[in-house]
Amino acid sequence: MDSIPGMIQGADLPWEWLLFSLFAMVTVIHLWWHWYYFRRIAFADPGSHPESIAVTPVSVVLTARNEYDHLSRHLPLLLEQDHPEFEVVVVNDASNDGTDQLLREMQRNYAHLKVVNLNSSVSFMQGKKLPLSVGIRSAEHELVILTEAASYPADKAWVSRMAAQLGENKEIVLGYGAFGEKPGLLNKLIRLDTLTTALNYMGMAAAGRPFMGSGRNLAYTRSLFYRLKGFTSHYKIAAGDDDLFINCAATKDNTVVESHPASHTISVPDTTFARWLRTKKQWLSSRKYYKKRDRRMLSFYKWAQLLFYPLFAGSMIVSGLSTAGFLVLGVFLLRMTSYLVIVRAGAKTLREDKICLFSLPGELMLMGCSLLLSLSPVWMKKNKWK
Repeated sequence: MDSIPGMIQGADLPWEWLLFSLFAMVTVIHLWWHWYYFRRIAFADPGSHPESIAVTPVSVVLTARNEYDHLSRHLPLLLEQDHPEFEVVVVNDASNDGTDQLLREMQRNYAHLKVVNLNSSVSFMQGKKLPLSVGIRSAEHELVILTEAASYPADKAWVSRMAAQLGENKEIVLGYGAFGEKPGLLNKLIRLDTLTTALNYMGMAAAGRPFMGSGRNLAYTRSLFYRLKGFTSHYKIAAGDDDLFINCAATKDNTVVESHPASHTISVPDTTFARWLRTKKQWLSSRKYYKKRDRRMLSFYKWAQLLFYPLFAGSMIVSGLSTAGFLVLGVFLLRMTSYLVIVRAGAKTLREDKICLFSLPGELMLMGCSLLLSLSPVWMKKNKWK
């Protein structure tokens, strides 16, 4: 059977081996990243319940604009935490859906609920940075745990687990913010994306290179917030009340990771693909303001991800059934097996077990979404702060 020169007898083409070398190099980057960073969370020992929880007063802070439904379901779960001394501070940012009435009613039943009402949404700060700043400044205690109205704790020990990590010069705690399980492809994509993102930023923090956190589950001290003058270094940017602040504030010495299942929060996931893409686009837009070293590292890994499948396909087409082709296939299977092992372990640690079988096709879909987002389509409108 006739064939295009080099498709089967690809060894005649020097660039067959060049493509294989590039593919192998990208694969090595993947393997190193997964086993140097991801495995620190994937195979982490969450440990037993700490004994230091009884002496750490805590302020839980969240902001809300027209979040009546979420607050009515989630706020009691925050207020009924098993912790000896804590308050919940809710900043009601000009809501007009009955949130203020709901909060007044809840205050009658929960003395440790503090409500701060903002009557105007006009702000020199973008997004929710002003109401969040007001909430932190209104907090009574030094340790502040941040979450969102659309999130709720996975366990009554959530506050205690997060609080127990501070001390001995630790000023920041990075927790895991999961999304609730629902039927459908979109929900699987959201949960896999959340899992791998957490393995990345939590794993890098565990390795001494913290660069971001999630506002769904994050703690730091008020003194750190004041020392860095809050969000003033990026007050004009709508996003970044969580990741940009942590990027500025976190160091290898002052940051700790909390991965115990009792420390997780669970959030209501997006229900439309377009809204989820807009949420991701807004989050990714803040990355250009990260520290230069973090931008370089993340870009390095991002391009290794985006090039993996194209280089595999190109190498197989060029190499065909040659020796190089079998080497390409072997390297591909090694990488995919390694990825499946590390994601399965991470899913077990972070209680995302049901996502394992979806991880291989899901990774390819997420890479396609990443490429789509990099094109910045004109139809993608920005998400607004309610």
